[in-house]
Amino acid sequence: MSEGLVERLSSDDSEVRNEAIVEASESRDEAVVVALGGLVISPDVGTPARTAAAQTLARMPDAVGVDQLKELLRHENPEFRVLAASGLEFHPDPGTVKVLLAALGDPVNKVRNVAERSLLAMTCVFTEESHQQIAGLLDHPVPLTRSPAARLVGAAAITGLAPRLARMAVEDQEWLPRVWSSRALGELGEHANLEVLERVVTSDPENRVRAAAVEAPRVTAVFPSGERVPANLLKLYVHFSRPMATGEVYRRIRLLDAGGDEVAHPFLELDEELWNRGGTRVTVFFDPGRVKRELRPNAEVGPALVAGETYTIDIDAAWPSADGVPLAGVHRRTLRVEDPDRTSPDPAAWSLTPPLAGTRDPLVLAFPEPLDHALLERLLWIRGPDNVEVDGEVRVGDRERVWSFRPVGSWAAGVHQLVVGSALEDLAGNSVDRLFEVEVFREIRVPVVSTDVSLEFRVEPPDSSRREP
Repeated sequence: MSEGLVERLSSDDSEVRNEAIVEASESRDEAVVVALGGLVISPDVGTPARTAAAQTLARMPDAVGVDQLKELLRHENPEFRVLAASGLEFHPDPGTVKVLLAALGDPVNKVRNVAERSLLAMTCVFTEESHQQIAGLLDHPVPLTRSPAARLVGAAAITGLAPRLARMAVEDQEWLPRVWSSRALGELGEHANLEVLERVVTSDPENRVRAAAVEAPRVTAVFPSGERVPANLLKLYVHFSRPMATGEVYRRIRLLDAGGDEVAHPFLELDEELWNRGGTRVTVFFDPGRVKRELRPNAEVGPALVAGETYTIDIDAAWPSADGVPLAGVHRRTLRVEDPDRTSPDPAAWSLTPPLAGTRDPLVLAFPEPLDHALLERLLWIRGPDNVEVDGEVRVGDRERVWSFRPVGSWAAGVHQLVVGSALEDLAGNSVDRLFEVEVFREIRVPVVSTDVSLEFRVEPPDSSRREP
């Protein structure tokens, strides 16, 4: 079978080759790895195929293609290093973080930029070693390396490096590191950081640095964060950098079709908008009548999202913050719609990577499909060997395909439980214990009892054989 796959990967027919690249993501065969690596560096195929081959190497089971990408990240040809950094985004783990952080010191700007983008997608798997590596980059002699390091401190919420950012924001001789350290301090919050930003606003000689310290509100994230979504996508979460004015949601967020025309009434327009307490996140539901197959709106006007089509979420720049300042600009997100998802998440299919005892490295959980971002933050928790819930920090990454947990203290050795709340949902609203469309309109004669799921894992004492060389 692998021989046929290798042959199709080298086909001159682009359609055959592209189908083979997709199929190769399920292979463990070394010959397939070599063939994909050849595609990445081939001058005879277009950049999209080369990029797809790099991403497939990262996605292959058991990380069989990752070493090939790490090798290419050290290649003398900067084009190959760019492709490798792009592909590694799809294999988030501490080892990948380590080599991508090293790539922030690359002499070629594009390599640094792509490495930074990949790192921003995997902050959930940063370890204490990653934090130390970033701390070192904050003192790098090249400002175009110090700047992304500062940005990562804010994105990964590394509060222990806030004093280093404060010094950079005030003392760095180059304006770009001062811009990114100021922005990162704003993301970290805390009174001491805000005092530093006030000093920047009143004393920095560069307009763009002062602007970074008091910049207009912006959309910081839209979840789901991946472009590919099911046709029965249930909801969106929109995050802002500052509290926003309420009563604006349904006239400021639009769904546009591929031709740029507005899709009529795609969202469930509630009298009371669904904001978090801080006013920085709003939840927007697609109209269930256009999601559920049985409801009249779906039958009469069809679904808001159609499989095979491309849409744009358009967020109006005129949307004001709670104190009346408009957004910094229009925010747009592309949605590429796939077939409806009508299966529940299966915890048995998840991949769990335990940490070592005595460390604060994250427990990492990977899913075969994206799950609901907000629910991932509150419906998974850890019980230690003493059956007491472990305190710590949750992070979600890789387009909601990876969840990680870093404890406040060090991990204890022994058997732990990962508890999964039964209400955890995928993007279509299917929860661990029920489908979104099941029993919606039927009389329920027997009460439904939801039961949380528990996954056991063992935290082992440190063992040098498990550590990356």
